[in-house]
Amino acid sequence: MQGESPWGGNRIAPVAAHGFHRAAALYEVGRPEPPPAALEELGRRILPEKGSWVADVGAGTGKLTRHLTDIFPRVLAVEPVRGMREEFLRQLPRCPLLAGRAEALPVRTGSLQAIVASQAFHWFVAERAIPEFARALGPSGQVALLWSHRDLADPHQQRISGILDSYARRFPGTPRAAEDTWKGAWERTDLFQPLERSETRFIQVLDLASAEARFASVSYISALPPAEQEEARTRIRGVLEDQIRAAPTGRVEIAYRCELYLTRKVH
Repeated sequence: MQGESPWGGNRIAPVAAHGFHRAAALYEVGRPEPPPAALEELGRRILPEKGSWVADVGAGTGKLTRHLTDIFPRVLAVEPVRGMREEFLRQLPRCPLLAGRAEALPVRTGSLQAIVASQAFHWFVAERAIPEFARALGPSGQVALLWSHRDLADPHQQRISGILDSYARRFPGTPRAAEDTWKGAWERTDLFQPLERSETRFIQVLDLASAEARFASVSYISALPPAEQEEARTRIRGVLEDQIRAAPTGRVEIAYRCELYLTRKVH
């Protein structure tokens, strides 16, 4: 049936459930935060009414949420993976956090002014998440979707992607943000206006341990059995060491392009 997830209607993807539960601390250490330009655009474009809530759905460890709390007066986080929620609470103990999925948000109808999802919407069952967003949002409520993609013009990142791809094949059907398959449901819906896209480029600078954590936090790496995880990390570490030797700064520099998509509820 269209809109049903292949892993069951009340479950998130097993590779995400297991991988992100195990790798939450690594995710916090290694994943980039959204660039200032994207955050500034969120602040300009999303204008919540007095007393209204902005929800960060699929909040993870709070990489975006901590910045949203600086921009908006009332922020709520929603995250389905227990390990991610535990790490979130270590980082943001005062921010409201609910266990829940994008396809069944634990909020009242019309209670949100805006929904933001960073590095997350490709994991959602889009045909179910979009009408659920419409239910949860008030009139003319807004949605913002963000992804930070590595720039594969860098040969070191090309090599790392080759390593990651070799393990991703162990988990067929795993959603991947770069494939853009999530866009189709937005093009078909009449609940929201067409998506508006903007892009910002930035560079993340890491030491070796943090860079290794960044790639070890990839769901289909952290979901591997321990011996294979260590094999993957050893292969990735070798590429990162090559990059450090070639870099004048002696650090790992990862170039990204941050894509921001904005839309508004039709009614």
